[in-house]
Amino acid sequence: MQKLDLTPKQLRFIKFGLLGCVTTCFSIFLFFIFVKTLEIKLVIAYIPVFIISVIFSYILNCYFNYKHRPTLHGLFGFYKSYFASATIGYILIWIIKYFFPLWDEFLIAIFIMGVRFLITFSLIEKFLFKKTKG
Repeated sequence: MQKLDLTPKQLRFIKFGLLGCVTTCFSIFLFFIFVKTLEIKLVIAYIPVFIISVIFSYILNCYFNYKHRPTLHGLFGFYKSYFASATIGYILIWIIKYFFPLWDEFLIAIFIMGVRFLITFSLIEKFLFKKTKG
C-alpha cells in the first residue's frame, strides 16, 4: 500500500474535517433538540447552537489538531473566525428561506454547516493558528 504524502496543512485540514464531523454530529443533535423537540424557530435556535458548538470545537481542535493549550484568548480568536462564518450562514438562512420557503429548516441547517466548514478552516488557519507547523 502506498503511503500518502500529505503536507502539514493538508493533514490539519483532514483532522479539522474529522473533528468537524464530531462537532457537526453534536450540532445536529442540538438542532434536533431546539428545532424539532422544543419547536424553536431555526433563526432563534441558530444562536445558542452556535455558541455551544464553537466551544466544543475549540477544545477538540486545541487538543487533537493544533496541539495548543486552550486559553480564553484563543477561544475569543476562534469565536471571531466562527462568527464571520456564522454571519454568512445566518444570511444564507434568510436568503434560502426567502427563495425556498417550503424547505425544511433542519435540512437548511445541515447545508449551511457545509458552507461554513470551508470558510471557518480558512480563517482559523490564516489568523488563529498561523504559526502551527507540522
